Amino acid sequence: MAQSPIATLNLTLINAQGLKDTELFGRSDPYCTVELLSLNGQPQQKMRTKTAKNAGTSPVWNQVCKLQIMQHHVEVLINIYDENFTSDDFLGTVRIPLTSLHNAKSRTFTLPVIRKGKQKGTLTVSATYSAGGERPPSLAVQQHAQAPVAATVSYPRPQGVPPTTASAPPQ
Repeated sequence: MAQSPIATLNLTLINAQGLKDTELFGRSDPYCTVELLSLNGQPQQKMRTKTAKNAGTSPVWNQVCKLQIMQHHVEVLINIYDENFTSDDFLGTVRIPLTSLHNAKSRTFTLPVIRKGKQKGTLTVSATYSAGGERPPSLAVQQHAQAPVAATVSYPRPQGVPPTTASAPPQ
């Protein structure tokens, strides 16, 4: 029997700032891939933004990705690449635990882009989470007074992508 979505996430990738410049000549042509990760770390519902041609280190996309959230989904993985003729260069990654969004109707926030274990730029996104049933599974969410919500996810990471903890801004 097929599962029904428990929510819809409209994730707008607005822009990035301070990305790694990987071009020897000219300017980078950044794009993003957006994936929902399940409890076992398997990617699902992969989407791709348009390429921001010659945008360099500060691309603007303003592109909405509509994701259908199932009970087993735990995290949104956003990878940023520079499009090239031969092979695309990895610019960084952003991870957003769904538990940091399930109480939000709509919010805009800026998250660190991680490349080789260090912050290399930021990504601004807008998220609208419309619940249609149960909340995403709990992921050892820790809440502190006057502090942002942070979720720690423990499952195998894709090779070549550093582990990070994404934080949501205070509500």
